[in-house]
Amino acid sequence: MGYTTFRISTKELNDVYLPVKTGFDKMNESIISNGFGQTISNYNGPGDFTVNSYHVWDSAYNSMVVKTADDSMTYTEEQVGPSLWGVSSEVGISFLYGNTKISGLSIIKYCNNCEDRNGLPFQTIDSYSKRFQYIKQLNDDYKAETSYIFYDFTLPSNQRWFPAIYDSDSSDFIFKDYLGNIKDKTQVSTITNIPVLDIDTSLDESKPPIPSKCQEIILSYSTSRTDVCSTSQSSYSYDETNSLLYNSDSCDETFAPKGYYSDGESQYLWDGRKFSKGAICPPPSSYFNLVDISGDDANQSWTYTNSPVLQLWSEGPNTFRFIYDSTPLSLYIRISTSYDTPLQGQTSTIPPKYYGFSLVETYNTYTIGSGGYLTIGCNANSLRRTQTFPIEIQGNFGDKINPDWRAIGTFNATAVVV
Repeated sequence: MGYTTFRISTKELNDVYLPVKTGFDKMNESIISNGFGQTISNYNGPGDFTVNSYHVWDSAYNSMVVKTADDSMTYTEEQVGPSLWGVSSEVGISFLYGNTKISGLSIIKYCNNCEDRNGLPFQTIDSYSKRFQYIKQLNDDYKAETSYIFYDFTLPSNQRWFPAIYDSDSSDFIFKDYLGNIKDKTQVSTITNIPVLDIDTSLDESKPPIPSKCQEIILSYSTSRTDVCSTSQSSYSYDETNSLLYNSDSCDETFAPKGYYSDGESQYLWDGRKFSKGAICPPPSSYFNLVDISGDDANQSWTYTNSPVLQLWSEGPNTFRFIYDSTPLSLYIRISTSYDTPLQGQTSTIPPKYYGFSLVETYNTYTIGSGGYLTIGCNANSLRRTQTFPIEIQGNFGDKINPDWRAIGTFNATAVVV
């Protein structure tokens, strides 16, 4: 395919591409004024270089000078060796003109048609500079956080790129050509002979040119924002730098489906271009994942269930009590900040108390903090047959002085006799 699109976050633009543009601009100005410019870099190890200084023309000095990377200091060619690099003036000048080396430094020369050039051609660095100048202008003019560069490789190298942003006001992309003229998709299609639909697809499927660093996050997904906070959750790969969402373990490869996502606290919209935060999730109808639990009396084994209690809002109870018949059954709970052993649904011959569980007395109250988890286990009290007993969970919607206990769910504890 003779075309592609890259997307660039504001952070990457500011941290990576604009600093390179600044260096290239210095080279361009020096080439125009005096035929060449040079970038001196610190060698920090294989493939690791940082800019030390620039050897460029300065009209105030009417000569070539060396400027530090942050432009805070300017040295004449005679001064730079002892003042910046810790060598003699003669060695510094010799290094600048390619006649000797200085340990820990490398030098790249940019010029037009000179034999000792080892940097990119003038046309290439000029093209790079304009490309990211136009991206910065588009970002500033349209308050965009993500940029795109659409490439048509059949065009001449200095004309094949089209910086773009997505304008939320017009719900469409806005481009610039190599001359800085504003273009829409139809005009870009006319210039490139690439159908508008194909340009759209390329933009939607674009990836960052620099490999992403993703983290795995747990989210629920829906095509509707009305139920996204209550649907089941799965793992996804999230590129926080570029606000991109991928399927699990698919960073830089496969985007997640477009739609609404939730971490249980907030809603998010993934439109294929940006993963953005939306409204706060409404209070759920139930605090608990209510599932059956059971104890095997004959074999003295216990099954455990993890019931997450996620405090998602400022109103509502985080104090609970459990109403059940304690004669045939003993209920145990543990409150923690994570799913620890035993795992959900695990059957064990180790009684709950050895896992740090506490025996639940009817009407005793238990407080579960924000983000805390309730783990429940049970065992039978010498039954002769398998029986199921309902356990009601009540939450205090009032306070300690004026409690308001309401049922918020019921699950079944089954004592199994084998």
